[in-house]
Amino acid sequence: MNGNVNLEYSTECQLCHKVRKHKPTSIPLNGTLGTYETGLLRDFTAHVATKHRKQLETGVVLIQQYQTFLLLTQYKSTDPQIERVIESMRADIFRRCRKNVPSDEDLKMVAERCNFPDEETATKAWQAMRAIRDLCCELGAAAPNFEDSKIIVPA
Repeated sequence: MNGNVNLEYSTECQLCHKVRKHKPTSIPLNGTLGTYETGLLRDFTAHVATKHRKQLETGVVLIQQYQTFLLLTQYKSTDPQIERVIESMRADIFRRCRKNVPSDEDLKMVAERCNFPDEETATKAWQAMRAIRDLCCELGAAAPNFEDSKIIVPA
C-alpha cells in the first residue's frame, strides 16, 4: 500500500460512467480481502445490482458457465459433447479477455513502414500479417464456429 494517505483513485462504472473515488486498495489475487476492500467491492456490487440488474444477471450466468468450464477441464473425456462445451467456453473466455487486436488498418500501416520494394510485396506482407492475427486471435476463417453453443450470454 502506498504511504501517501491522501492518495485517491477513481473507478468508473463502464455502464453508466458513475465515478467512485476511493483510497488505494490491496486486493490479493489469492487470499482474503481486507475490510476496506470487502466494503468497496460490496459497494460496486450494490451499484450494479440496483442500476444495472440485467448485467448483474448476465454475470451470474457467466460465473456458472465458468465454474462448469473449470470443472470439466479437470477431466479427459471421450464424450464429444463435453469436449465441444469445453472448447466453446474456452473460445468465449478468450474472446472476452483479448486486450489487443490490431485492425486491418494497423497492420497495413506496419506493412507500409517496412518500406518493401514494391506494392505487391507490401500487399503480400499485409495479407500474411492479417492471416497470423486471425489465427492467433481466432478471427475470420480461424474463428470457432459454435452456432449451437451452450454459451448463452453474448459478449
